[in-house]
Amino acid sequence: QTCALPISQVTLARSSSFAGGRYQDRGFAFGGRFYQTYEGVKPFLDAGIGWTWAKGPAGWKDNSFVWQGTVGVEFPAAKGLSFSPYVQYRDRTSFRDGDRWNCGVKGNYWVNERTAVTAAVERAIDESWEYRVGVNYRF
Repeated sequence: QTCALPISQVTLARSSSFAGGRYQDRGFAFGGRFYQTYEGVKPFLDAGIGWTWAKGPAGWKDNSFVWQGTVGVEFPAAKGLSFSPYVQYRDRTSFRDGDRWNCGVKGNYWVNERTAVTAAVERAIDESWEYRVGVNYRF
């Protein structure tokens, strides 16, 4: 079964310590997920746009329009639980050096057919780790 779903997400993120501090961001995005189901496993492609507010070491703060593309595979783990390893390109257009590649794994707890509470661990190309929590909603 092939499907395209509009999705929305709200996230909070915090990085591992670097340059004497941590990077933190809050954001939301809207986009689409395209996937094909093979015996419960779902390879997917996400594309989205949104906004992010961020702060980092030495008092740095900024906000920006963001667009992102993600490819991954969602694996069922138990009733209502799944996990998704992924690779993502994200561009925060007004940040200096705001574009980057990430790879990670996200755990999803499906509260119902449309809403998931998520937690993720990402490794960014700049070698920082990010920890994310959020909510995804499928329309």
